[in-house]
Amino acid sequence: KAEDRRQKAEDRRQKAEDRRQKAEDRRLEAVLEREGELKERMFVKTFAIVRKSELQEASVTVLRFVTGILAFSISFSGSPFT
Repeated sequence: KAEDRRQKAEDRRQKAEDRRQKAEDRRLEAVLEREGELKERMFVKTFAIVRKSELQEASVTVLRFVTGILAFSISFSGSPFT
């Protein structure tokens, strides 16, 4: 009889430990999922920043090209504004 009680107590302890472990596993999964979402958001933000930078560089290149053509034109024909 004492052995039965001891076995039941051990079974209850094991079930409680299993529940605790499952809860911990769910918590860790949630943490990893949040970290994944954060990494994904950071990647998207970084990509947007890089893309914006590339567009700004392209704008500067076009502006330099236009300015160069204008300067070339002025040097040959005088100011186009007179």
